[in-house]
Amino acid sequence: DLGNAKLDRVPGEVIIKFKSGSLKKEPQLKEGKADTSIELIDFILNQFKVYEIKKLIPGDIPEFSDIYHVKMPTFFNTTDLISLLKFNKYIEWAEPNYLFFTFDTPNDYNPAVQWGLAKIQATQAWDLTHGSTNVVIAIIDTGVDYNHPDLANNIWINPGEIAGNGKDDDGNKKVDDVIGWDFVSVESGAAPGEDIAPPDNDPMDFHGHGTHCSGIASAVTNNGTGVAGTGWNCKIMAVRAGYKDTEGNGSLALSDVVNALTYSADNGANIISMSWGTTSNPSSLLSAINYAKSKGCVLVAAAGNSGTTTKHYPAAYDGVIAVSASDQNDAKASFSNYGSWVDVAAPGVNIRSTFFDDDYSDASGTSMATPCVAGIAGLVISINPLLNADDVANRIKNNADNVGWAKRVNAYRTVLNSIPLIVSVSPNAQAGQTVTVTANVDISSNVANLILYYKQGGKTVYQNMSFTLQSGTLKKGTWNAIIPANQVTTKGIIYYVELTDINGKKCYYGSAPLPYLISVRGNIPISLKSTPAKTLNVWNVVAPSVVTDNKTVAGNFGSLGTFGIDWFAWRWNTSANRWEVPQTYRSYPVSTDPFDVTVGWWITLMGDGSNQSINVSGASVNSLESNIITLKTGWNSIANPFDFPVAWSDVNIRIRYSGNEVTPTQARSNLWVDNRIIWYDNTQNVNVTKYSYENPAYSIPSKQGFWLYSAVNDAKLV
Repeated sequence: DLGNAKLDRVPGEVIIKFKSGSLKKEPQLKEGKADTSIELIDFILNQFKVYEIKKLIPGDIPEFSDIYHVKMPTFFNTTDLISLLKFNKYIEWAEPNYLFFTFDTPNDYNPAVQWGLAKIQATQAWDLTHGSTNVVIAIIDTGVDYNHPDLANNIWINPGEIAGNGKDDDGNKKVDDVIGWDFVSVESGAAPGEDIAPPDNDPMDFHGHGTHCSGIASAVTNNGTGVAGTGWNCKIMAVRAGYKDTEGNGSLALSDVVNALTYSADNGANIISMSWGTTSNPSSLLSAINYAKSKGCVLVAAAGNSGTTTKHYPAAYDGVIAVSASDQNDAKASFSNYGSWVDVAAPGVNIRSTFFDDDYSDASGTSMATPCVAGIAGLVISINPLLNADDVANRIKNNADNVGWAKRVNAYRTVLNSIPLIVSVSPNAQAGQTVTVTANVDISSNVANLILYYKQGGKTVYQNMSFTLQSGTLKKGTWNAIIPANQVTTKGIIYYVELTDINGKKCYYGSAPLPYLISVRGNIPISLKSTPAKTLNVWNVVAPSVVTDNKTVAGNFGSLGTFGIDWFAWRWNTSANRWEVPQTYRSYPVSTDPFDVTVGWWITLMGDGSNQSINVSGASVNSLESNIITLKTGWNSIANPFDFPVAWSDVNIRIRYSGNEVTPTQARSNLWVDNRIIWYDNTQNVNVTKYSYENPAYSIPSKQGFWLYSAVNDAKLV
């Protein structure tokens, strides 16, 4: 073993950090010899016949500007070189290029249910968020089978790179890193046929460990294939730093891990999942961890599989979520490391997930528990992008279930208690009265702006106003906005809320295309023209534009003042092909239809020809959703359901029948439903016909009934 008592390092490789200011130029090889501008250091390196010296992290990252990766023939003992260097006045530290090992324990195929997702209440968490495609989980591992049918659609795509053009489009010193990068640089120690040095843009997995972890974190979910991933829609950044070694295990070199960490942090990873570790505590790894933390990454790492309290790194570093493995009974997995230095536990026994070569497999290990926690972090950031990494980690830890030996993660409670913006409205909103909208904010940075956008139903332009802080702080507080009384009508109030923090990050409660509705209660007037004495009846074809409190015709028309009961109401029954009335004392069939939205009633008043009005009480019709009216074969007497005009137009009206949805004009062509409506103009005593293709379109007033003919039964007017 050439002096290495245990193969815990890459033979012939050392990582060196020069003291700040000691280098006068960038170290290089000159005529085959080391040239650092420091004579003593050059002498030492050349004694060990160093044949490569290069920056550990290419580029100009200040934290790594003085750290170099050195290679020498493997017959030299790395410990000897380190001993000569680490006490030199020009050297801050020197360390081996340590090897890290994956923490999985594979077993035979077992088609078991994904018990771990049920244990952490993932399905309830998914009721709150399906994860965001804008959230990226970097899996630093043995690679990812990015063509796997249960992973392909969730693989991160580098937005700054153009595939296959042979250029470094985004300037990150990686050519064509479209789906990630392969950092494996070792030249020996790998299984036959394994992909080792040099690094390239193909992070394919030939071991399976990285693919298994990727599926746990965020396999494509609800696709009818394979398994569900904790993060559902979150993206997987494939960052290969590991390989299958000669014993079939997953191994990662320190130099490759450090490069993988900085790449992940620099290229937009929100979360970095690390299912590997070592008992060594390398300085360069700590530098890379701190760098990723400075970039705002949530870091998650496996506690190890030795079944002891021994610390493993990177899991044991401050700012990294250390993860133990639990079993189906919430007991500690027999192999799992544990102790006060571990933050949480997660399911890690017989975990079914994706495997390389488009397969699936069961595996056990803290390696399996770690991406579960990474997936939960993805859900948290999806629902609250205004949380910083420390707050995400604290939400995960503080909402875990105490199972005695550890705190096992609970996805549902974690996500529920991470919602950034909870909005409520003063109950029982009444027309003509102010409405108070209350926003409870819980974010990591101060609020810069909290804006209420609102409009009346049927309007196209939003108004806006700022919330004012009522209690708490700019990070966690209660805010109010008051909608003026003159804006509160039975049309309802449509609204959403936009929160911006001092870093310019935004989150929303609703949105302009997907807002919320405040239902408003109140009275609406229905105008009626009366019939002069000894003349033909004047008819009014009407319907209410609110969901009525009283569904009977008599309950609304029986209080017409001096007219008493001198009114008549008729309703056309399409199915029975007859007129019906709501009163039982007349010798006509009785209608069972309610006095409510979409139901057109024919009303006549006995009077002097004057205009009369009744008030009908009710609540706003939901104008955020399509209103659907079922049509029967024949003529249908129906009405505009909303408290504002609706255009009879092929643009915004649809006919749904037999599994298809078409415009009224197409429905007429299909011989389903007519594309013309007929309404009665009682001022001219004529029927008026309007077609859906007319330009400009006819606007059906609120509270107005009309006729529509259907040639088929149970078609839907949308």
